[in-house]
Amino acid sequence: MTATWEIRQGDALGRLREMPDKSVHLILTDPPYYRFKALAWDRQWKTAEEYLEWIGQLCQEWRRILTDNGSLYVFASGSMVARVEVKMSEWFYILNRIVWVKHDGTKNRGGLWDRNDEQNLTTYFSQCEYILFAENR
Repeated sequence: MTATWEIRQGDALGRLREMPDKSVHLILTDPPYYRFKALAWDRQWKTAEEYLEWIGQLCQEWRRILTDNGSLYVFASGSMVARVEVKMSEWFYILNRIVWVKHDGTKNRGGLWDRNDEQNLTTYFSQCEYILFAENR
């Protein structure tokens, strides 16, 4: 069997809807986090509920295109991961919540902090990302 892959660019829902049922073995996705960044693509929803409705639409398509034994990995922000996990659990078995602790090579194991920089010490920086690991029900 020859493995094939491709990269598609465009609106996520539109692109997903073009894909055939049960045609994908692995989905690894990093959707917008909802108001985590001050950029239009991350602030296109007026409320968290609208964002979660969109996540539900993605879940519907992910479930449709994912093979029966396929895996789904979804990145989520710390502030929304619990709510995204609950929404995803309507469509998938959530197998694990992976915590990716980021290191920057300094003695500070959490990374992103310079112990000599007072401004950094008094400002919160997210030092981890969350990844939800799921499979079809």
